Amino acid sequence: MEIKSQGIVLRCSKYSENNYIAQILTREAGKLSFAIYAPQSRRARIRTSMLQPLTLLEIDFDSKPSRTVQQIKDAKPLSMGVLSPAKISVAMFVSDLVCCTTVDGNADLILYNKVLDVVKSLNSDTAVDGHFAIRFLLDYADALGFNPVRDFENVVLREFVGTLVEQRERELFIRLVDAASGGNVNIFNHDERKSLLRLLLLYYQMNLPDMPAVKSLDVLEEMYA
Repeated sequence: MEIKSQGIVLRCSKYSENNYIAQILTREAGKLSFAIYAPQSRRARIRTSMLQPLTLLEIDFDSKPSRTVQQIKDAKPLSMGVLSPAKISVAMFVSDLVCCTTVDGNADLILYNKVLDVVKSLNSDTAVDGHFAIRFLLDYADALGFNPVRDFENVVLREFVGTLVEQRERELFIRLVDAASGGNVNIFNHDERKSLLRLLLLYYQMNLPDMPAVKSLDVLEEMYA
């Protein structure tokens, strides 16, 4: 079945000359893997610059559920791509997180729109600040169904806080939830943000036990050091 859809590039790896495997979050069919031919030519229909993390594409592909890797027939960019080092680090982190928290072939329009909002932010003239990733982690947790701010009876929140060894970490995470409940998380210093990123990922892993490590976290922390 032929499908035309928007898609957000998450990851891309080269497996032979001019041939790539890209994981793309599609609006119509969820996260899928695609075989892509992208030769080093100005006339190429698909170029490697279109395969950077969080590039928004319009794609045309044949969907065959029996295949683990789909074949893109055509693609064109709908965004200019992220250029600044700070935004590139955020794009890498967000795309890595989405890969780690989604199941192939599971379409979710709410989740897709959360990621699309990040794409739009990164392609705007507005700079990203040190709280951007924290705000996204909380907002994205809404789409996944376990935002600690929505844990109105605090059952899961108390369970998670109880797993933390250090009193400082317990108090910091509770401060975050209180701040998010009040609609403003832009109150934490650099060291607190660094700790909160790791604590939020631990919270994700408690709710998603099979979730792999988000390897790009170190890149994000280095950018905001």
